[in-house]
Amino acid sequence: MSVPVLRSAHVYPVKSLAARACDTVAVEPWGLDGDRRWMLIDKAARAVTQRQQPSLARIAAEPLPGGGVLLSAPGFPSLRVEGPESGRMLTVELHRDTVVLEEAPGDAHDWLSAVLGTEVRLVHLDEPSHRRPVDP
Repeated sequence: MSVPVLRSAHVYPVKSLAARACDTVAVEPWGLDGDRRWMLIDKAARAVTQRQQPSLARIAAEPLPGGGVLLSAPGFPSLRVEGPESGRMLTVELHRDTVVLEEAPGDAHDWLSAVLGTEVRLVHLDEPSHRRPVDP
């Protein structure tokens, strides 16, 4: 009988951006710590993934203390996005669910839209027990 061996661990600080290799990562009840805590949405407030935008894979996100991320992409200056503090909540379609999530502060939307060549917004997905579902 073979013994399973974990050879690598990867997280996606921003859903669908480039993966980030981890030497160690904490496992929370809802998944890997820091994994997919941010995501992009389109004009209709639907999640944007690499299926619709393959160029998302060329954008990197490095976690920062306090829940923020440092975004980088070839040909663009890096952008520091602080942890969620805007207080502006948006109703977002995430797969088959509708949830209320917090919009990113600062220039993140403009920076990401310029990199991708299409309008997107960055939102923060708090750990699942704090997410607010929208009543049908």
